[in-house]
Amino acid sequence: MRDWRPTKREPDPLSAVLNDYVRTRAAQVYLEPRDGARSLGRQTVVAGNGRSVTVDLAVLPAETVDFAGRKALAYAVTGHAADQEIGYEVEGRLVIDRETLAYLLIETIPRVVRTAR
Repeated sequence: MRDWRPTKREPDPLSAVLNDYVRTRAAQVYLEPRDGARSLGRQTVVAGNGRSVTVDLAVLPAETVDFAGRKALAYAVTGHAADQEIGYEVEGRLVIDRETLAYLLIETIPRVVRTAR
């Protein structure tokens, strides 16, 4: 996997929560195969900055891809997250190695959709 590069900085607290949520819950997608979107469930966790974040995401099988020379399965990630003041719409991508079932990429991109006033 010559294309892999380590991250250059720590993720922000929200990105860390979203990535950990996907990492810990996505195994149910390929351990229990099903067509269509698959909810990963709702969970409230405490982020690194001490704020509670509620996350509710789903994954949808997208395509078979070649990722850094590996045959992999790509999934679309979509859903919502919110803390006490801000609501987010989340989109992203999950790529899993077909042979080892290792995560090759977990990418979540939150977009602010609502702020408390």
